[in-house]
Amino acid sequence: MSARTATRSIGRSDERGAAFVELMIVLPIIVVLALGAIEWSQYSARRAAVGTAAAAGARIAGLPNTTPDQVRAAVVNELPGFAASDPSLTVTLATASGASCGLHATGPRIIVTVHARTRLSAPILGQSTITLAGRAISACA
Repeated sequence: MSARTATRSIGRSDERGAAFVELMIVLPIIVVLALGAIEWSQYSARRAAVGTAAAAGARIAGLPNTTPDQVRAAVVNELPGFAASDPSLTVTLATASGASCGLHATGPRIIVTVHARTRLSAPILGQSTITLAGRAISACA
């Protein structure tokens, strides 16, 4: 074996070791980014569900002879994991000024605001409780 061949084989093993060290430096960053993407997708899905639930409540609230309990039931039907008596779910009804609307309120529009406390389980940060809000406006029928 010539001296030139011997130095090439030594250089290749050094490169393999350097590649392994680079992988060990970059791998935790990639894992954190992947777990962050998973957490963000869970947050986005729950936030969208709260907005959809507020819209469902607003559709029901705009109908004549609707009670607040019917609005809350419509909101709960759109939110998986919440019960009608769940204290972490708040449904607020309000109206704009003007004509008569369902729920014996006055206003051409009814506004439904939903606040839902939910837990997110971040693989790195642990569990945290956040409050998501959704708001929807519906015309009175």
